[in-house]
Amino acid sequence: MKKKLAAGILSMALVAGMVLQVSAADTKTENMTVTYTQGESYVLSIPASAQGLNLSTTQDVTTDVGVTGVNLAPGRKIQVSVTAGVNGSGVVELTQTGGTAVLQSSLTLKETGVSVILNQAFAEFTTDGSKTLNFSSLKTQDNSQVKAGSYSGTITFSADITDTTIATP
Repeated sequence: MKKKLAAGILSMALVAGMVLQVSAADTKTENMTVTYTQGESYVLSIPASAQGLNLSTTQDVTTDVGVTGVNLAPGRKIQVSVTAGVNGSGVVELTQTGGTAVLQSSLTLKETGVSVILNQAFAEFTTDGSKTLNFSSLKTQDNSQVKAGSYSGTITFSADITDTTIATP
């Protein structure tokens, strides 16, 4: 029994010696990739949206639309457009409350005079910034006298993050 025990201990010692021995030729290296992705973010600012914007029949009115807190991945931009409330010619219509009269105002970019039209980006940003919108003085469709009453309309703005490069076919 003592011989078996001594042989067992000797065998285990030899096996342990073989397992623990590592030569330089047996060294292996492997790489581990670590990643992190920060989401893109920004705040769209339409200052007049909370209290409304009072247009005029005698003068143009301006307001700014912009973005702050811009954090975009490389090669990306924010495009701002109008998705409702402006027609294909850049005309905003205000309807008379409880009536049928309509007033119109042309919506343009103040810096360029270019019309802001439905579903077309009028501003692009890669950093914080703003664009000034100009509402022309209100007119009736036929340039007649403006009927008494309150008029209102709603403009819906949309901002989307897109690639700055356009793929070529």
